[in-house]
Amino acid sequence: MLSLTIICTWAAIASGFPLSSFYPFGQSVNDSLMDKSDDNYSAPIFLPSSVKFFGSFYQSLQVHTNGYLFFKNYSGLDFSPALLPIRGSAFVAPYWADIDTRGTGNVSYRITQDPKLLQRARDDSSSRASPLWLFIATWNHVGYFDKKADKTNTFQCVLFTNGAQSHVLFLYADGLIQWTAARSIDLNALAGVNAGDGVNYAIVPESLNISIINVSSTTNVGVGGMWLFRIDTAGCITYFGPEDWSAPNITVQPGIVSTSLDSNVTLLCQVTGCGSSITWYKDNVVVSTGQYLLISKVKPSNRGLYMCRAVNIYGYVSWGEASITIQGLHQYSAQIIFNTSVASDIAMKFRMFLEGQSLLNNTARIVFANISYQGAMVDVLITLAVNSSSTYAYNVVTRDLYDLLLLAFQTVQISAAALQIQRFDGCPPLLTAGTSTLQWPESEIGTIRTLSSCIQRRCGGSYSSGAQWEPIVITCSSFTPNDLSTAVSILESLLSDSLSNPEVANFLLQNVDKLLQIDPNTIYELNVGARLLNILNFYSNNAIINQTTVFAGRTFAIQLEDVDVINGVQCFSGKNFSVDLDSVDLALAGNRSIDKGSIRSSSTENTTASVFVTSQCSNTGSSNGASQYRLTFYTFIQNTLFQSRVQDKNGFKLGSIIISVGGNATALADSLLLSFQVTKAAEKASNISAVQWITNSVDGSNMYPGGVWSTEGIRTTRKANNTVTAVVQLWSKVRSNKKTVKVFQGNFGILLDLNPGGVDCPAADILSAIGIIVSLITLLFFLITYLSSSRLRTSEHGLVLINMGIALLCLYAVFMLASYSTPVPALCGTGAAFVHYFMLVYFMWTGVEAVILFIKLVIVFSSDIRHLALKLGLVAWLVPFLVVIISVGAGHNYYINQNYCRPSWLPFYVGLILPFLAIYVFNWTMFSIIMVSLCRHWAKLRQARQQRKAARDPPPKSGSDFTLRHVVNSAGLALILGLGWGFGLAASSNDISALACTLQFLFSVFVSCQGVLILLFHGVRSKDVRTVWASWLHWLSGKLSFSCCRQSTKVLVLKNSEVIQNDRAMKV
Repeated sequence: MLSLTIICTWAAIASGFPLSSFYPFGQSVNDSLMDKSDDNYSAPIFLPSSVKFFGSFYQSLQVHTNGYLFFKNYSGLDFSPALLPIRGSAFVAPYWADIDTRGTGNVSYRITQDPKLLQRARDDSSSRASPLWLFIATWNHVGYFDKKADKTNTFQCVLFTNGAQSHVLFLYADGLIQWTAARSIDLNALAGVNAGDGVNYAIVPESLNISIINVSSTTNVGVGGMWLFRIDTAGCITYFGPEDWSAPNITVQPGIVSTSLDSNVTLLCQVTGCGSSITWYKDNVVVSTGQYLLISKVKPSNRGLYMCRAVNIYGYVSWGEASITIQGLHQYSAQIIFNTSVASDIAMKFRMFLEGQSLLNNTARIVFANISYQGAMVDVLITLAVNSSSTYAYNVVTRDLYDLLLLAFQTVQISAAALQIQRFDGCPPLLTAGTSTLQWPESEIGTIRTLSSCIQRRCGGSYSSGAQWEPIVITCSSFTPNDLSTAVSILESLLSDSLSNPEVANFLLQNVDKLLQIDPNTIYELNVGARLLNILNFYSNNAIINQTTVFAGRTFAIQLEDVDVINGVQCFSGKNFSVDLDSVDLALAGNRSIDKGSIRSSSTENTTASVFVTSQCSNTGSSNGASQYRLTFYTFIQNTLFQSRVQDKNGFKLGSIIISVGGNATALADSLLLSFQVTKAAEKASNISAVQWITNSVDGSNMYPGGVWSTEGIRTTRKANNTVTAVVQLWSKVRSNKKTVKVFQGNFGILLDLNPGGVDCPAADILSAIGIIVSLITLLFFLITYLSSSRLRTSEHGLVLINMGIALLCLYAVFMLASYSTPVPALCGTGAAFVHYFMLVYFMWTGVEAVILFIKLVIVFSSDIRHLALKLGLVAWLVPFLVVIISVGAGHNYYINQNYCRPSWLPFYVGLILPFLAIYVFNWTMFSIIMVSLCRHWAKLRQARQQRKAARDPPPKSGSDFTLRHVVNSAGLALILGLGWGFGLAASSNDISALACTLQFLFSVFVSCQGVLILLFHGVRSKDVRTVWASWLHWLSGKLSFSCCRQSTKVLVLKNSEVIQNDRAMKV
């Protein structure tokens, strides 16, 4: 009796379920509330224990605004419901529809272990064991797309498990299910569960129908508005008594039948479960009901795939399949065009001649020849019975059939103008045009052929309508280089066919869209982005279209439009293209397809992006009537094809969708007016610029391998409401004396400078400029001093100091130049390379100085090593040159930065920081060894002095004071130099932005000190340098006053013999 009651009340109309009887929800019970949004989903929610779902165990789930919870692979679902089962996506859907909470309503959820609620769930499910926890998700008064709030829905989903058994409960508030679809083109809502295995699922019966609006008063458990499913294993439940968990498992016997003509076949669909109904299908057409399918005297038309569908009383559906083939039977179709109309008697003679004929060396015979004709057109379906032990190549069979048909023409005395033969019940061998490796062998219906590991093609069709190759399917979600290259090659091979065949074109664009959904890093690393972009450009510029054509996918959309212009005066009225998306947040891109309705030829105030192509008239001097020109518009919602790793590393991010404009009609245009809405990330950007993707500069002077975003030729203006506008002047125009039209293709977007290193520190900038100027002046004075004295410039020490001064002077000069070169990429890159070079040169010369001191003071104390500085100097100037050449060759784009003109990424860390640290460590190692050696030497000197003092001998002269001063000067300058330029490099880094201004101030102070300290340590403190300055003063005073000159000369005579000789020479 109880079972009978269940059957009668399943989906029966009952009183509604009151909202007050819902499981408690909302903020009062600490529900988590999802943001108001459209097509959004929560982060993974980890459950207290795993839940068993159709045999699989899941530890977490996610809530989607569109009315379902999913355990894995959300990507297979869309905003509009679809037919179940769906392979790969495991979910439960209380009410799957295009829900939008931006207008009204909210979605909330929580996990609870409240004992009262656990007992209630046990009672609702008639379970023997209490649940361990409940997951409650509630859609409360939710509206529909687009922000509509005139009708709302309220429903609840309660998921629970006791560890072994899992249930889901759907509750629908009485009178509060008011809409079924967001748009007229969408399917109506669906309620049910999907295992994700492509077989097991269950649905509320009225799903996908308008009558699903009555779900609040239907039930499968006797309570209106309540639906209950057990989901740990497929099957059905007796809810008002002991559970009878016998699943509707299907076994079809036999599963594969290979029989002979005229034999009898019986198929059995054996189903276990409660109350299942069974239906048989062949080629998606119902052929019978019940467990048994009887086929007597099998004919060729009985071949094919048979499906057994079992549905239990609670909506669970399972499928089984079987196939029937006839041994040694093959069919070929021949299409013939005769020179005259064919009469019925001729057709009869033709058929009688063919049937019974042998071919293929008498190993095959024609058993049937079905002929249909109309006028001179004749179709012949030839059925061959081939010896099962014989196999023949496709071309051998068709050749023998061709010869036999020619003989038949002679026999019935009729001539044919054309004859074509191909396999009918199987797919003929196929070579994909343009790619010799993509060869598909002859295949039987239902066979799937695989090339590489990702490229598949199925021989589809049916035995009644004929076989045909289905479109190529790209199955991988991750690609090896060979797989991805093969997939792109397939698309390239289809380009010529896509230009005139809309089906091929649609397949081409769909698969480009699919490839763009894989990880952008894979596209970048395997270097196929440019090939995919070339596919789109070639198709767009050459496709044959009759009207404006729009394609909208998940990652991009295309609009193709031909514009009419009149020769003689070539111009058009200007064209507009705009796209209006729900969200321009690139992190959410690809969650749903772009709606074709969002692609427009007009612009509204709040469009996501738009471009207006302004017109320009050009007098060609021709008047040959009308001519058509092509305009192509793209929008990309991801930057998969436009990745600049240099700019990414430097803190730049694309802040909008990408708009592309192309076609030969752009050659008649004057400019492009662009408008973009930017993402939320723009709020943190220090600079926002409209940019164009280029691989070389407009004048061709600079090349950017892989491409880069550039502001070249674009004028950006910023408006309110996160809208950025820009003007692009087109450089490819039709000249008055030219008929050739150039094709322009531009890809535009908004680039956000998120580089925290770009912090403005105007006071530090001014101090840096002053410090560099001071250092330049002091270094110049220092170099003039050393170069003017032969004694200074010929010594090893002087030679080192002169080269260090020249390197540092050049470093300051190019650093000043590079600081103001960021707006010009070429100048910025050149300046950065020179900064790199002279910085390494200066570092190298500090190392040279350390080596010379080490050799003179440690290896051979106080020895005179001539020409040593010159030999080491060649190394100091040459090695940095080689390092910079290699770094620039590795990627000159690493030297271009919109904030700082300095190396970045590998040239910065490997080509600059690593040598700097190596030389710095080397110098201090040398200085440490020298200081230890000097300490030992001084100890020996003290001991010698004491011995001489005891013997009353005069002490020897020593240069220890000079040596110590020299070492201390060199070590001090090395320390100051390392700290100063270390602060400068750190200030330009992206990783410590909070200290940017502080580091820049420190850099300014140390830079100011460097030139002054060099002058102090190696000038003021040097006796030889002071002598040179004294001679300058002497010469200058002689020019001013003769008496003053004499007095100064006397003073100098007392101090230096060299000056005395000069003074005597002057007197003479």
